[in-house]
Amino acid sequence: MLFRTLALSVALSMLMAACGGSSPSKPGDDPDPQPQPNRYGALSGTVADTAAGRPVEGTTIHAYNDQGRQVAQVNSDAEGRYTFAELPTGLYRLSLEKSGFAGSEVIGVNVYENQTTSLDIIQKTAFDPGATTTPPRLEVTLGEGELPSFTNSVTFRVRVADGAEYARPLRAIYAGVGRTPGDRLFAETRTSGNYVLQGGDDTGVQELSGAQLLGFGSAAGEQLSFETVAYDFNNNRVHLLRPMILKNTASSQQNNVIAPVDVKATAITLSQGRSLDAVQTLGLGGRELGRSLNRPAPLDAPHVYIQVSWCYLGTKANQLPFAFDVERSLDGQSYQKVGSVGGAASSSCANSDQRLTYVDNAASLRPGQRYHYRVIARGANRQTSTNSSTTMPLPVFNASPVSPADESMNVSPTPDFVVHHPQRAIGADGAFYVFSVLDNVTAASYAWRPLPDIFDQHWLYVEEGTGNSGNRVPEGKTWIYDSARRTYLDDGLVTGRNPAVLGYDVDRSEVRIPYNFDGSATLAELQSYRTYTWQLDYSVAYKYNAAEGYRIEAYSVDTVPVRDLFGKSQLATENFDFTVGAPEN
Repeated sequence: MLFRTLALSVALSMLMAACGGSSPSKPGDDPDPQPQPNRYGALSGTVADTAAGRPVEGTTIHAYNDQGRQVAQVNSDAEGRYTFAELPTGLYRLSLEKSGFAGSEVIGVNVYENQTTSLDIIQKTAFDPGATTTPPRLEVTLGEGELPSFTNSVTFRVRVADGAEYARPLRAIYAGVGRTPGDRLFAETRTSGNYVLQGGDDTGVQELSGAQLLGFGSAAGEQLSFETVAYDFNNNRVHLLRPMILKNTASSQQNNVIAPVDVKATAITLSQGRSLDAVQTLGLGGRELGRSLNRPAPLDAPHVYIQVSWCYLGTKANQLPFAFDVERSLDGQSYQKVGSVGGAASSSCANSDQRLTYVDNAASLRPGQRYHYRVIARGANRQTSTNSSTTMPLPVFNASPVSPADESMNVSPTPDFVVHHPQRAIGADGAFYVFSVLDNVTAASYAWRPLPDIFDQHWLYVEEGTGNSGNRVPEGKTWIYDSARRTYLDDGLVTGRNPAVLGYDVDRSEVRIPYNFDGSATLAELQSYRTYTWQLDYSVAYKYNAAEGYRIEAYSVDTVPVRDLFGKSQLATENFDFTVGAPEN
């Protein structure tokens, strides 16, 4: 995300001054202009393969000045980071190239004197490495003059330039003000948003207004950047920035605000290297039964994002904030702003739908690093939230079926299903699962999907002990329970409540789930000589935050078939077919 606004006219004047020349002055002559000292700034950031994605190592980044001359180039490191330590001030175009990857360009980046501009860049894997890697060339119509001015709304048009070379058709065009536009998961909240056109090469005349501009602008006019992003069919990307002035007449700028409350930061790690621009769902109908899915290789650096939520209880008209600024810190002392959303209020924090949210999808976020967040309410005054919140993203979680093994024969009609549960290996405090057994012959319904509840959730929670600083289960012990808190293996923790119905092998980190242990299966035994498929529909690890009331501070998502829980779906990665043997006596 770019945190410096563009100043086209100022930058151009600086660049012209920096390039000026002179000759020695002579008595009686008007003195020639003296050469201006060179002015320099820096530009740095991270290259990732998607929003909140994994870093792209070894991509070459070329920096071109506003006259089209390349002035520098650098390569991204193993963390995807890049730095231009010394660039003459002015406007730049950045062009990225790497074998096997799509092209990516950012146009209109401003470098300021003695300052470091921060810019994260997306460079996706090419859909077809043999196709063109030239990003689409855009034409943007945005008001009049080099620095157009708007009041309360922004009218624009974005289209692909005539004769532009790119991989047709265009996948999407995004547009926004004050933030890099993109995926709705990251860009849209109750009080923020951007424009999206899917599958067209001309937006026509459009308007940004309402939630898309909340919290931006000022009564006198604030200089911001209009930003548009487009992807073509080969995933080539162009990101164009244009300077503009936004006047905002909202009366909330004059309100005396109070402090936000109940800030919570929750990290989400996505284990699969899938595009975050496409929502995928898991089909469980007959046509999907028996389909074999291959697990992608675990990512060295997974997709990570952090959702920050809070409440604001000042519901009086003169208390409504104009905006909220979200700040992040690595040490809990020195905070930096990472984004803003518009102001809003609610009389209660009890309803999660009334909480305000911001999603931090910076490419620099990493598992194992603790992050601190606070929220600033902004009106005529500024008020910092009554609390800060911390979270540490988890590494990738890869649970997997073990037994019955894939393609196994002569399986018992009442088998034990065994799942590898690598909770402790990634530093988590537990995981929840939903698994299902599918009849490949009838293809009509589940043969067994255990633990149905009134919400049809089927959750099974497994918590191998991590002590009082974690899940409060003693080390070496395990607690297994369902969404109704019914205990199925207490291992001495709680007596008299279905002890040892399920099993857990601490040395192997494996959960043993006997067929029909809950009595919900269609048949008391699976039918002999019939082939079934079993798979993990959901597998998600989590970690508690003992310092914040043992709330869950982080999730690591292996498999989630719907987008309801985390905004994105991840398909089941493995399913095992097995054939039941002869009936048991």
